[in-house]
Amino acid sequence: MKAQHGRMAAFRSGMRTLREEIGKGSAKTAAEHVSLLLRAMDGYENDVPHKNASRIGEYRRLYAELGRSARKLELVLQANDLKRANAAYGKVLQICAACHRKFRD
Repeated sequence: MKAQHGRMAAFRSGMRTLREEIGKGSAKTAAEHVSLLLRAMDGYENDVPHKNASRIGEYRRLYAELGRSARKLELVLQANDLKRANAAYGKVLQICAACHRKFRD
């Protein structure tokens, strides 16, 4: 659980920085931060939710979807498409919120 908390703290911090960089129009720097987010997710395969532990499959599917969405965001940023980056960032946030509603809050 400690490693899981560390990954989520790194992810949360990275998302804040990412939002700031997209807002500043710094696509290259933002793309670098997405790479950090993706590395922070390594090891999720062994994570368990805080609540509704019997739905671990759904939890892990959301985590995998989060990774796919973050990779899409990275590609959009690498293409320097800030308009699409805002939408892709929003999708990542939606997945975070859905997971937290179901398994944490």
